[in-house]
Amino acid sequence: DGFIRIQRNGGIPEKNLLGLNVQMMTDKGLMTGLIGTRSHHLTSQEERYQVVPIMDLYIDCGFSSAEEAEKAGIHVGTPVVYQRTFYVNGSRIFSNALDDRIGLTSILEVGRRIAEKKDTVDAEVWIGTSVQEEWSLRGVIPLTRAVKPDAVLCCDMYPATDTPDLTGSADIALGHGPVISEYNFHGRGTLMGLIPDAALRNT
Repeated sequence: DGFIRIQRNGGIPEKNLLGLNVQMMTDKGLMTGLIGTRSHHLTSQEERYQVVPIMDLYIDCGFSSAEEAEKAGIHVGTPVVYQRTFYVNGSRIFSNALDDRIGLTSILEVGRRIAEKKDTVDAEVWIGTSVQEEWSLRGVIPLTRAVKPDAVLCCDMYPATDTPDLTGSADIALGHGPVISEYNFHGRGTLMGLIPDAALRNT
């Protein structure tokens, strides 16, 4: 019928999807669509406070048939991503997919500084990136097996807790410097956790 069903790939939160603008990476380029949502006055009182499962969501691009969608370059397996956003307020930036663009930016800056002082660095330093770290770190396993490092420093984002919904859960605030993780654990599915080496963490 021209509407497009979607499936999760990674840690996509269903609660954020209704009414969201998305882009499909079709064979013919990017195409914008909207994740459909039922009008408020047609939603029952009970449904207004429920999260719609991903299998019940659909993307509307204005197609009237499956053939029309296929002609536009959309087929089973076409990747769907958030529509890109970026704006600035002073020294702060707002964007989707900052996790882990900020981490990559930090790593590249560290690499640049090490390269400038390579004659004074008494170590062989490798800089690597990976995907799928949420899936049992499977993306980085080939890298560690190839390099066989003596020590690894991982760079990722960490949530600030100075927002109204997280106040009191920790003392991490935006703009107050980096965080060294003592322990973290997702505790669901294939999302495992990390207990950093104490000697390395305390160095």
